[in-house]
Amino acid sequence: MLYGGAAGGGKSWILRWWLLTFLLESFARYGVRNVRVGLFCEDYPALKDRQISKIDTEFPRWLGSLKDDRAHGLIWKLKDEYGGGFIALRNLDDPGKYDSIEFAAIAVDELGKNYQRIFDELRKRLRWPIVPGQPSFPPGFIHPFGAGTNPGGKGHNWIKNIWIDPLVKDDWTNFPKHLEKIKHRFKFIQARASDNKYNPEDYYEMNLQTLPDQMRKAMADGDWDLWEGQFFSEWREKYHTCEPFEIPDFWPKFWAGDWGYFPDYFCGLWFAVSPTGDVYVYREVYNRKIVPSKWAEILIEETGSEVLDYKKLDAKTWGNWMKGESQSGVSIAEELINGGWVCTPAAAASGDRINGWTRIREYLSYEEDETIPEQFRTFENLKVKPRLRIFKTCRNLIRTLPALIHDEIKVEDVQRKGLEDHAPDALRYGLITRSSIAITPIDQMDADWADATLLFRQRLLEQQGLESPFQEAIRQRDY
Repeated sequence: MLYGGAAGGGKSWILRWWLLTFLLESFARYGVRNVRVGLFCEDYPALKDRQISKIDTEFPRWLGSLKDDRAHGLIWKLKDEYGGGFIALRNLDDPGKYDSIEFAAIAVDELGKNYQRIFDELRKRLRWPIVPGQPSFPPGFIHPFGAGTNPGGKGHNWIKNIWIDPLVKDDWTNFPKHLEKIKHRFKFIQARASDNKYNPEDYYEMNLQTLPDQMRKAMADGDWDLWEGQFFSEWREKYHTCEPFEIPDFWPKFWAGDWGYFPDYFCGLWFAVSPTGDVYVYREVYNRKIVPSKWAEILIEETGSEVLDYKKLDAKTWGNWMKGESQSGVSIAEELINGGWVCTPAAAASGDRINGWTRIREYLSYEEDETIPEQFRTFENLKVKPRLRIFKTCRNLIRTLPALIHDEIKVEDVQRKGLEDHAPDALRYGLITRSSIAITPIDQMDADWADATLLFRQRLLEQQGLESPFQEAIRQRDY
């Protein structure tokens, strides 16, 4: 269960009181004593400020107490007459220290401040033993996981893929395959400041509604498509994606890729350039644990009879460090080339990452018509249209590009740790080397464009005093 969205909904309050209620019910309904549940925050300062200090003042003294127990660490423990269960108060700086520890229920405050691996690490500890001859949870009991969060942070994208897109938009495209078996268990509740009647009267209007635009959309409206810290805040799926169509043969095409094996991913993207200079990403491959020689086979098969002007690959794949200690072996790039996928290094000079991200921004940029209400704005009624369109079949690029966040130190670069940046890197390599604009053959133009082109060419020749070879074609038209 995720309760997420706008600020001020009372998420932290709900989590601690839910766990207390769970402990009481475990004893009153099932007779289970000394139950352990876990309340987690991303680090100890957050745990202390958001939960420990609140528990100490909110929970009744006659019911239990906060203590630093020798056996269990920092806990809030019920008195024995109420079952003796306890809330283990923990931080997530190193979830590995909780190996072999069982929690009958788990709550995470601000889940979005964590990577998905933390979520999976905690889930494997979500259990409670059945002791013969003692009261226990009934067969089939589902030990619950609950969390609260605002949009944004390093966990934004994986949370959106699990809870928001499937349960709010009915889009299961990016739902993790390893969770398919239990997808029916996931529930989402949209948080709103209006849920919490104890907020000051003007909290929403004076505080949340007066935040900067991106922060306001996330914290006041609970908008999961725009959030503070997003690297490409220009991204709008309705403007930057399109349904697939058949790319004309005369459009220049090229390829760019970023290497990865495991735990990283390999990503390859196919690009096409229209006569107006717009770039379309029309195909992607995205996978891991595949060796270079096999990738060469896959890429050749995917390309088929298409003619690619060039192919660019992550320059690091030519490096000596890819050849082993002897530095005389065959690099990853050479393995691909030997397999028939002949490519050249993508730019790798100092500053190319920043230049590449800037190039992506240039292609994403657009201008809306402010006279049109936001809900009615479409690609067709944009005043200035973006120069990059991505086929909706390229799901991994669409999923990972808007999930990038700013690096905390080098803010003009993206944060690399814990995020999937392989498809955006391949996009960066492609756009920084973009092929020339397509020249449309006359016989493949729409009739009006063909006529106009012929007339334009005739007038240019007439201005130069030359006889036009197009005169006979022009005479047959009614201008």
